[in-house]
Amino acid sequence: MSEFQLLVLDSNHRTMASANTLVFIDAAVDCCPTLATEVMGDANAIAIDPTEDGITQITTALARYRNLEKLHIVSLGFPEGLYLGNGILTIETLHAYVHPLMDWTDSMKPSASIFLHGCNVIFGRLGMELVAKLSHLTGVSVAVA
Repeated sequence: MSEFQLLVLDSNHRTMASANTLVFIDAAVDCCPTLATEVMGDANAIAIDPTEDGITQITTALARYRNLEKLHIVSLGFPEGLYLGNGILTIETLHAYVHPLMDWTDSMKPSASIFLHGCNVIFGRLGMELVAKLSHLTGVSVAVA
């Protein structure tokens, strides 16, 4: 494997990471390892299982981390949102994820940033509204990369 360790998120994974950068990669993205290596360099990476809800998987994994500076999410998307595992994150589905997203704050430094990467990921009015609400709920800056 390349510069990062790809960790498959499952019920047996109990590692508490010391990394300050974490990358979540949706399994639907064909070029996951290459993209993560090129964009994020030396980071811990976790694959998002395509058969389960992605926000739930991210929230579960983040509970094992503290003081993250950067959180990258690599996924397929569309102008108004993201596909994460078998779930979809849009302004319309955001209400179902309010509490899990607020929990992300516990894993990140106040100065942390979340970066959303992928094809056709979030643009236009509804997409930008989603980014603003994600930033509000998580308490950190959110950018589309």
